[in-house]
Amino acid sequence: MKSRRLALASLAILLAFTVIAGVHPLATPAVAQEATKITVKVTDSGLDPETIEVEQGKLVEITFIWDHKAYPNEEHIMVLEGYNVESDKIDAQHKEATIKIVANKPGTFTFKCDLECDLHDFLQNGVLKVKTGSGGGGAALTKTKISIEPAAISIKDGKVTVNASLLDDKDQPIPKGDITFFINQSFAGRSGLVEIGEERTGPVGQARFVYEPTLTGTLKLTAKFEGMGIYDASELAVDIPASRAFQAEFGESVLPASGHSQELVELKDWAPAALISLIALIWAAFIFILYQAWRVSRVGDGGPGGDASA
Repeated sequence: MKSRRLALASLAILLAFTVIAGVHPLATPAVAQEATKITVKVTDSGLDPETIEVEQGKLVEITFIWDHKAYPNEEHIMVLEGYNVESDKIDAQHKEATIKIVANKPGTFTFKCDLECDLHDFLQNGVLKVKTGSGGGGAALTKTKISIEPAAISIKDGKVTVNASLLDDKDQPIPKGDITFFINQSFAGRSGLVEIGEERTGPVGQARFVYEPTLTGTLKLTAKFEGMGIYDASELAVDIPASRAFQAEFGESVLPASGHSQELVELKDWAPAALISLIALIWAAFIFILYQAWRVSRVGDGGPGGDASA
């Protein structure tokens, strides 16, 4: 009897463990995808190899190695088009630089030297081929964010200075990232983003942008990062309010009379009235021409003002 109870108890314990394990399976640590590592030598005769191939979705590290013999003063910055990424400079003192990408775009992409050098023409034909993969899960892009703190915005002498920071998902700075700046403008009843400039982040992941507005009021600014290498795209929209200091800089309705900015503001103010006046003038001229043509036709027909002896 005891043995039977013991067997039933063991079975119950085993069943309970199975249920718990089914509901809460043992967690397995995530394994990061191992990078596909490729080496490209930059030699006196060109790139070696000139063509490299990877599978779509792979994390890829391409290391460029300075390997000159007859050109000891050559310097190179290698860029990979289509992935918006460039290497650090390599030379006789710093012989290696590595770029990293998630090969999420299939196709053929050019890598080349972006500095003018003696061998420049021989270093323009590198090819990266990204082949369509087997359909398995690929490496994920690293999330990014743009940060523009209120303290990073200053207004002086009619110019707005914005310091934008580009950070990864661990708040680490991302250097060499291109941030494009837009403002929201309205014209003829329609509004949209207008590009006003682009800046690249420095070693601490910050881009400094200076803009001279042509209008007063709240400035709606959008900063966009299109992504590069292993980093995903991101954007941020901020409003720069028309504070008292801002209005004092710019005046109540127009900018101070300096350069072309004042002329542009004045042009916008009187342009609608000028357009209406021009249209009215054109119509008046058209009516006058019609009237003169009518008079000429009347004269030709012997009407009033014509030759009565005819």
